Amino acid sequence: MRFVGIDPSTKTGFIALDERGQVIVQNELTGFGSVDPKRMRTMIVDIMAHVKEEKVIAIESVGFASQQAVQNGGITWGVRMALDGRKLNYIEVAPNAV
Repeated sequence: MRFVGIDPSTKTGFIALDERGQVIVQNELTGFGSVDPKRMRTMIVDIMAHVKEEKVIAIESVGFASQQAVQNGGITWGVRMALDGRKLNYIEVAPNAV
């Protein structure tokens, strides 16, 4: 069983822990290139390649005070739609709670 945390941003943090809290996978995902939407799309594909049939998936919600709130919101919702497409549930975690 794995527990997954996703921090969607221009550099998305991904971590998977086992049932004892030991790190299995820890990556910073950036997508390919520097031009959107390709960079954002490839980042979401990369994130989903790391996601298995997890017991718990936690995603940090968008920090609206961020200078890049619109871009981060796009990435955040892209990940949520990809998870929904695979029928995977997730919980949302407030940025100040992480």
